[in-house]
Amino acid sequence: MHKEAGTRLPARLKKLAVAVLLGLCASQALADTALVAVASNFARTIKMLVPVFYQQTGHDIRPVYASSGKLYAQIKNGAPFDVFLSADDEKTRLLAVAGLAVDGSRFIYAEGRLVLWSAEKPVNRDYLRHGDYRTLAIANPRLAPYGVAAMQVIKALDAGDTAGARLVMGENIGQAWQFARTGNADIALVAASQVDTVKSQQSHSWQVPEALYKPIRQEAVLLENGAANDAARAFMRFLCSAEARTIIENHGYRAGAGSCS
Repeated sequence: MHKEAGTRLPARLKKLAVAVLLGLCASQALADTALVAVASNFARTIKMLVPVFYQQTGHDIRPVYASSGKLYAQIKNGAPFDVFLSADDEKTRLLAVAGLAVDGSRFIYAEGRLVLWSAEKPVNRDYLRHGDYRTLAIANPRLAPYGVAAMQVIKALDAGDTAGARLVMGENIGQAWQFARTGNADIALVAASQVDTVKSQQSHSWQVPEALYKPIRQEAVLLENGAANDAARAFMRFLCSAEARTIIENHGYRAGAGSCS
């Protein structure tokens, strides 16, 4: 019986289709997912990094955002994070000392900067010391390194008498920023990376001189839970890549000077 032309693929094409299918299945099988604890100030930046990382590796990243202090406490209590992107270098050090991090995996992925921001009025050091603002939002210094830096600035400027009674503390720097953005605080000491998102001509900011606070060295660490996770290890390497460093710098940070393990 005569068979209709085109009902079957040529053998060569069939082999090619099978090879492509097997290749896709193999890449999916090799792909992994890493659970990453991310300091709140870095939320916007990691959202830009994740799709680039996925495109390059096929691995998925699931970020969880909170203050560095809160994330640190969760890791200490057994939270199954694979990587920790802290807003300082102290909590990562403590995790390494406690045996909860992979030896030699710590490095500085970004250096943060502090900004005084107002939705309406021009601000500077004198305004922080003597201004007629009612409330100043900062992150809680017990939980967030940016809150620690904010308190250092207030002390360095001898602004405690003015600012002390007017403080509104967010659980993390993201919440402090929202207080200011929504009008629940007149001014805020927040991360420069957050202020970069504002395009309004009416908003004002003053970049706080870095001599007024200790360097905000944001450190990454591979946690013991992620030691055998290919996605976690690949993401740590990716953070040191030229492409990742460019994205980080474009979001208001200095790219870290650390090197990958």
